[in-house]
Amino acid sequence: VVMTYAVRDMARSGPSLATLGAGLSLSGIVLLLSLPLTGAAAVGPVGPGLLALLVWLGIGPTACAYVCYSAGIVRCRSPVVGLVASMIEPVFAALLAILLLGEILTVPTAAGCLALALAMTLLWRVQRQAAAGGA
Repeated sequence: VVMTYAVRDMARSGPSLATLGAGLSLSGIVLLLSLPLTGAAAVGPVGPGLLALLVWLGIGPTACAYVCYSAGIVRCRSPVVGLVASMIEPVFAALLAILLLGEILTVPTAAGCLALALAMTLLWRVQRQAAAGGA
């Protein structure tokens, strides 16, 4: 939620790619600083292959996704749309993990997806009522 508002405001006041670069760079620094706390052994031995993979994941799909996200969030007339876009991401991640990776749907995951779906429905209805009342 905070990211949605921050990206929206920053992208409206400056170049979207600069906003994106600043956000991703800050996120990368935070993750690198937290690596010793989480245990570098969890990702395996650090070598050229792992570094190449991390660079690819950072530049390829992550940067592309956030460029599209930033470009879309700037065009949103309502902050509710950005909130819904942010909330739907974990639901689709869970569904893709179940469908493509064979993950098992646990009760907490199902409850979380249901809670997010209900929150999105509530936000949509409130936004629709506000638009009908203001028209």
